[in-house]
Amino acid sequence: MVNAGVTFRSLPLRVQFRPMTHGKGFGFWHLISEGNVEEDRTPDLRRCERIRWVAWVIRNSETNPDVLWWENKRQHNIHIVLWFRGENFVVILAKRHDYYLLKSAYNLKPHRVHSFEKEWKQYWGKG
Repeated sequence: MVNAGVTFRSLPLRVQFRPMTHGKGFGFWHLISEGNVEEDRTPDLRRCERIRWVAWVIRNSETNPDVLWWENKRQHNIHIVLWFRGENFVVILAKRHDYYLLKSAYNLKPHRVHSFEKEWKQYWGKG
């Protein structure tokens, strides 16, 4: 993923390396673990199984009708939400000046599907 040449909307994707976490780059560790407190996150086998989906979702976000995307604001950051509906898998990118930073990727919990649909429709003026 790090050297895969992945881009979104013609800008490169980057992954945060520091601080090192459990001997892994920060961004990678975040993608394969779960928990609310960064220092206490534990490996999640479901996330590990889907690590290769991250690049696929990003690469197919503008051409596959089953991948929905929109922007949202979290605090002072603009995030891009990429939602692969067929598998309820989500990739979050942070918009930077000349690149996108990979923030997270996870399986969407069933109780959050409605709020994701609502946010997507609101962004694109479909609801």
